[in-house]
Amino acid sequence: MSVGLSVLAVILVIEFDIFGQNLATDFKRNHEGLVNLSSVVIPSGSEITDIYLNGNNLVRIPHGYFTNLSLPNLKKIHLGTNKISQLDDNWLSGMTSLQTLYLVHNHLKIIRNQTFSGLTSLRILTLNVNRIVSIGCGSFWDLRALTELKLERNELQTLHECVFDLQAHPAALDLYLYDNPWICNEELSWLVNGFDDWITLRDDGLLVAECSSPPVLTGCELDALTTDILKSAIKHSEYTHDRTLPT
Repeated sequence: MSVGLSVLAVILVIEFDIFGQNLATDFKRNHEGLVNLSSVVIPSGSEITDIYLNGNNLVRIPHGYFTNLSLPNLKKIHLGTNKISQLDDNWLSGMTSLQTLYLVHNHLKIIRNQTFSGLTSLRILTLNVNRIVSIGCGSFWDLRALTELKLERNELQTLHECVFDLQAHPAALDLYLYDNPWICNEELSWLVNGFDDWITLRDDGLLVAECSSPPVLTGCELDALTTDILKSAIKHSEYTHDRTLPT
């Protein structure tokens, strides 16, 4: 074998792992205690498809950090188990190739309507194990390819109809909602109707999404509700409230 062929063989061994996967497509800086991204140099314009930054101490992602890298083949961004408390509007705008975004186990509280703008190819979004109390109208309008949305283990009490574009919603969506303090009223009617249409409610085998109030529905599973049950519970709550008012 010539010297040139030998060098090429060595390069191929370095570039491919034992499973035949191209190592050059993954960028990993996991569990390094990073508090910001100033020391993280990702080769711009490279063939990277997966970025792993999970298990650090990141508090925020600078606006345009990923979009300015010009990574046309980027498919996955892993930002789980950090301390991210806020995401800028349009922070990933233009990243139309992105398919998976992991934000599990951070400190997020509010999702605004432009947070995930432009992510038209996104299929999996994990927002579970955060501190989310509010998701703004239009937050998921651009996510028409979405097939899995994980919202479990947050502090959500309701999920407004305007969060999705119901005229162009995903064909089928696996939705994780358990371990949130849901207030079961008519604001969730659209969601209840979606269970028979395009939403499949998922659980972890033990915990399920259930109502925390009103009292008459406490402990009821969300996917067992109907619009009639919700209306009846509201009337019951109003009647009970009226009965307890001082005369």
